[in-house]
Parts: sequence; C-alpha cells; structure tokens
Amino acid sequence: MSSNTTQYVAVSGEQELSSGVGVAGRCRAGVTRSLGKYLTRDILSTVATSFVLFGFMTLQGIFLARMLGPEGRGQYATAVFYTQTFIYIGLLGTQHAIARWAARRQNDGPALVQTTRRLGLLTGFCTMAVVALLAFFALPTEKQYLAPLCLLCSMFLPFEHVRLLWLSVDHGRGDFRRYNWSRLAAGIAFPALLGIAWASGANTATIVALLFVVSPLVGLFYQRASRTTASISALSRTAPTMKRILQRGRPYALAVMVSDLCDRLDVFLFLWLASFTAQGYYAAAVPAANLLLVVPIALSLFAFNAGARRERRARPASILKTSAIILSVQLFAAAAFAVVLEPLMVLVFGEDFRGAVPLTLALLPAYAIAGCGRIAESFLQGRNKAIIGVYTRLLGAGVMGVFIYFAFDRWAELSIPLGALAGYTVSTTILLLAILRDARGISAPRDFTAEGTVP
Repeated sequence: MSSNTTQYVAVSGEQELSSGVGVAGRCRAGVTRSLGKYLTRDILSTVATSFVLFGFMTLQGIFLARMLGPEGRGQYATAVFYTQTFIYIGLLGTQHAIARWAARRQNDGPALVQTTRRLGLLTGFCTMAVVALLAFFALPTEKQYLAPLCLLCSMFLPFEHVRLLWLSVDHGRGDFRRYNWSRLAAGIAFPALLGIAWASGANTATIVALLFVVSPLVGLFYQRASRTTASISALSRTAPTMKRILQRGRPYALAVMVSDLCDRLDVFLFLWLASFTAQGYYAAAVPAANLLLVVPIALSLFAFNAGARRERRARPASILKTSAIILSVQLFAAAAFAVVLEPLMVLVFGEDFRGAVPLTLALLPAYAIAGCGRIAESFLQGRNKAIIGVYTRLLGAGVMGVFIYFAFDRWAELSIPLGALAGYTVSTTILLLAILRDARGISAPRDFTAEGTVP
C-alpha cells in the first residue's frame, strides 16, 4: 500500500470516526432532551394529579362535616384512627422495596403484580389483626364503645395494601400515566360514595365506615383492568418471592413506622386529650392544611427515584438553592392560604366548624416545613439511608412532646399543632444537613448488594 493510499485511509477513518462521534453526540443530546421532556411531563402530571386528589379530599371533608357535624366527625375520626395510622406501617417497607426493584429490574415489572397481590393480602390481614387489638385495648375509656366501629374500618386494609403495592410497581417502573390514573380512580371513590349517601339521607358514622371499607375496590378494579392477562402472567418465573421482598423492605420498615407514628402523633394526642368536638375540629383542620403537602408529596416520588438511581451527587450549592426555593414556595403558600382561611373554612364546612380555624392556622406553617422534610427524607430513602429519617423523626417527636408538656396548661389543644411546628423544624433541618453531607461525599451510599447484582 502506497503512502498516499495509507494517508487517505487514515484520513477517511478519522473523518468517519469523527462523524460517528458527532452522530452519537447528537443522539445522546436527543435522548437527553426527550428524557427531560418526559420527566417534566411526568412531574407536571403527577403534581396536577395530586392537586385533583386534594380537591377530592376537600370534597370528602365537606361531606363528612355536613353529614356528621363536629361531634360525629370526632367519633368517625376515632373509629378510623388506628386503621389510617397503620396503612403504611403494616406494609413493612415493602412498598419501597418493590419500587426500588421495579426501577432496577424493568423487565420484572409485570411479574411483580402477582407477587404483590399475594403480599398485599398477607400484610393487610396481619395489620387488620393488630388494629383489632388496638381497637379493644387502646382507646380512652369514654370512647371504648367505638371499638366495633374501629374493627369495621380495619377491613379496609387488605384491599388498600394490594392497591398500594400495585402502585409501587408503576412508581418504580416510571409508568406515571397508569400510576396517576390509578390514584384518581381510587381518590374519587370515597367522596363519590359519601355524596350519594348524603343525598339519600344516610348520615351515620356506621354508613360512612362501610363506604370507607369498599372505596379501595374502585382503584383495584381500574388497576386490574389496565393490565392485560398476558402482561400479568408474563415472566412469572422471574418474580421475587414474598420472603425476598419482605427482606428487602426491612431497611425501610422502621423508617416508615417511625415516620407515620410521628406524623400522626398530633392526631393521637387529640384522641386521648380532647373531646369529640375538639377532635372533630382537628379532623377538619388536618385536610385543610394538607394543601401544603400536595406538591411535596408529588415531588418526593421523583426525589426517591433520583436517590435510588446511581447518579452523580448534586453540588451543595445546588442543594441549598433548591431547598431555599421549595421552602419559600411553601411559606408563601401558607401565608396566602392563611389570609382566606376563616371565610373559606366556614363556607366549606359550615358555621359549626368555625372553631377549627385557630387549629388550622397553627397547622399551616407546621405542614409547610413538613413538606420540605418529606422531599428530603424520600431522597435519603432512595439513597438507602432511611435510618437517618428514623433518627430525625424521633428527635422531632421528642421536641414536640417537650413543647406540649410545658405549653398545654397555657394553650390547651392549640399547643399540639404548635408543638408539631417545633418538631418538624428540627427534623427537617437535620435532614437537609444529612443531604449536604452526602453531597460532599463524606459517606457513600450503601447499596443493597454487591455491584452487578439485582437489588
């Protein structure tokens, strides 16, 4: 081969390689733009879905208030308390393990459906047994007569556990279209049933409890119908066993238990320290203040996925900037909501619930900061550092308890939401410091298994 020919081949090869790199670069850029587009769409659709669900919750609160009044609302809040408290605790962290598995083993998504159905029934019935014991042995003496109604409400758990675990599969796989539609189908069921009952004059706590029990079936029917028989049975041999999912859920189980118990500590204190009427006021205040958790809960899904994937750590400056933006939005929303709160509460729930306004005003800043903590905790859970959330929740609960102990004689029930504000402030601050520590690379996240193996 002549030197000219050799030079030509070399130049041609270099040009071809350069062209290939350019094509690859353009492809990567296109994929990045496409990923950004779909990620943005998923975030926006999930946030929008959360706001619609909040609207359903508001409608549900209106029907409950109009049907039962303050005292009856307090009775129903007592009956449903332990069931609502143990919904996620009873899952034993499996919802996070399933989401993480589905995120890393995309092809196993259809096979997970069969396993999660059996697992959901198992955890649901076990949790139902725990709630039954608490209903008969852990209610204030003057409220013990509601134990049978508590037991009735606990029948909600097996259906809801299956529904939530199926949602976890869609969450992990990033199938937010089905995820959001499933949430909407389940979210509209209870208020729709309440509206029918109210219109027909069936205004008793027992009727409400029955409707509460059957409401998850709507979401289950939708999820079952949206999956073909072939997709459910596909790859069944690759599905993880229930035992394996339970093992993978153990790192999250304690975090979920502490998180949910601490989050409902204020409701628990109202159950034991307040009358049915005050409890009914607070039962109306909590859904109203939940407006400030709508966006954080939606964003926490993506924060978890960002932590679960092996991505490069964000810079501390970027974390601080993002945190400042989220906190500013939360506090601004709380201030704006406080301006219109009293006339809105009276309009929505009726004049009988005007007593709920001071409790709601005290809850707004607490929930604004709690929303920031929810996002931070989800990111750390995705990084397999759920134990940090356990420590911070316990510390926050301790701060809340000390505050209420010294303030209850002066402010009575109002000291409970104010104590929640103190607790959430401390716990959220520590969570932010933990994320900054992780971002600086002081400690690398510990993965489930060695490199190259499945989660």
